[in-house]
Amino acid sequence: MKLKFILPILLIALSGIAQTAETLNTRAQELFAATNKQDMAKVMDFTYNKVFEGTGIDRAQLAEAMKQAFDNEIMSIQITNPLPVQYKADPIKTIEGKKFSVIRYRNSMKVNLKQQFEKPMVDGMIDGMKKASNYESVVYDEKTNSISIAGDAVMIAVADESTKNQWQFVNYDNKEMFNLVFNENIKKELGL
Repeated sequence: MKLKFILPILLIALSGIAQTAETLNTRAQELFAATNKQDMAKVMDFTYNKVFEGTGIDRAQLAEAMKQAFDNEIMSIQITNPLPVQYKADPIKTIEGKKFSVIRYRNSMKVNLKQQFEKPMVDGMIDGMKKASNYESVVYDEKTNSISIAGDAVMIAVADESTKNQWQFVNYDNKEMFNLVFNENIKKELGL
């Protein structure tokens, strides 16, 4: 008799978990597609709203700064992640009333230099890219005057009341940004 009542509740709970994981996947792939297209306004829509609220960073100004970083007088950057992006999402955890998942993926891009630089300058750029990020592969192609970059990346998915329980994201490679928005307990609980 009890089984009659437990089974439907269990099925509802499992479908809720599957739905949450499914919506996480959909939102993550939409973010990856917007990033590849360099649709910075859309990328901002996927960025956790507390990044803007708690830090004083203006959404439009950040989108414009990112556009400038991706295409300026020195270089243009092309995200080369194949779509759909293959990633690993940790199990969804609820911490302090928010749902979280740590997403790990392979990030790759091509930096097209718009002018010829002397070898010491190119070597300096490569060294700087290797030190500044998690990129283990930074290769200059003299023929195309471009630098191909690849490495592991981490972002945090979060859904809470402020996002209307829609998944939004924070790039964990920018730990300063993460630390402005989330406390040490959340970092610890996520195993970061």
